[in-house]
Amino acid sequence: MEKNITRRDFLGAAAGAAAFTIIKPERVRGAEANEKIKLGLIGCGGRGTWLADIFAKHGGYELWAAADYFEERVNAFGEKFAIPAARRFTTLSGYKKLLECGVEAVAVETPAYFHPE
Repeated sequence: MEKNITRRDFLGAAAGAAAFTIIKPERVRGAEANEKIKLGLIGCGGRGTWLADIFAKHGGYELWAAADYFEERVNAFGEKFAIPAARRFTTLSGYKKLLECGVEAVAVETPAYFHPE
């Protein structure tokens, strides 16, 4: 004996199953609700500082680390955004240390000629 399932029966069963599959927000988004993302910024010149101001005003980000070729730029940037000296990196390979210090996202604001092909 075949029983035909109507669309109404199917949707009712699906809604019942969905009621028991409540997922925590951090499972969907990858972070706790209201948690700030640890942001690293590479390139602390004028454009990088301007962009960091936007991230700071947004409120969903914590400026966690900074890297720049020039030490005076990264230090001025770090002072402005309260980044500890231990998370300010210089030289062309400073980005490697930035990536290893616990950042969750990175904004790259360097001139294109510093990017590999």
